[in-house]
Amino acid sequence: HLLTLSTGEKVSNPRHERKDRARLALAQRRLAKKRKGSANRARARRRVARIHARIADRRRDHLHKLTTRLVRENQTVVIEDLSVR
Repeated sequence: HLLTLSTGEKVSNPRHERKDRARLALAQRRLAKKRKGSANRARARRRVARIHARIADRRRDHLHKLTTRLVRENQTVVIEDLSVR
């Protein structure tokens, strides 16, 4: 779980990223096969960068929505970081 609230609600980690990771792996393999300095390599590099940006945007969006919801629903927010072994 990503986090557990004091109410007992557990917020799961987003799993929508698995498809993006598969696409990223494929794009990176294709990029590795291109000749350095070629136009096709530049295009493949942009494709990899776009997939990285999509993953980062989705993570940021999920966290933003979650924190906004927590702040709107609660008056006090306390964070506890446990060292669980």
